[in-house]
Amino acid sequence: MKSHNAGFTLLEVLVSVLIFALASALAYGGLSALTRARAASDVANERFGKLQFAMGLIERDLSSIARRSVRNADGLRRPMLDGDTAHIEFTRHGYGNTLALPRAELERVGYLRREGEWIRLRHPSLDGGGGVRPVEDVLIDGVQRLQFTYRDAQGRELHQWPPPRSETDTLPRAVEFIVELEGYGELRRVIELPQEPPP
Repeated sequence: MKSHNAGFTLLEVLVSVLIFALASALAYGGLSALTRARAASDVANERFGKLQFAMGLIERDLSSIARRSVRNADGLRRPMLDGDTAHIEFTRHGYGNTLALPRAELERVGYLRREGEWIRLRHPSLDGGGGVRPVEDVLIDGVQRLQFTYRDAQGRELHQWPPPRSETDTLPRAVEFIVELEGYGELRRVIELPQEPPP
């Protein structure tokens, strides 16, 4: 008996290679799309985390506001809370002092929008400052609008605090801020400030 060697014809090999190539291309395309979707999801989650952090930080700062006015480098007195529609600055309680350093546990902070970035300012000292610029922390970018309004004891909305021609340094009843962010639209919060207890 003659033995015949069984094998693949050239056509069968070419068809197999073509099928393998098509399957590999489809698998790579699916994997690439999955990788892109995962990367986009990670970016969105990171951005949402930054937004949550920024919103929580300004709410905590305002809720911890201190009844403490300050003096600038020229010795001129500045109010406890100084703000208009574009920025706000105030003194807050709760400045961490884990090393028990000999310093106050109050901090002067501020918030503003500059070139699409939501920025938090931290002043190195309450009074004077010696010409030292505040530390700027960028909380999130892509900010289209950051706006503040102030409500007095009668509930009136004001675009500046202290009110024009005001002779006393008081705190507003509440501060409202609006953040308009790419991909999220307009977010609005009203933070009621701690009021001085009655005598």
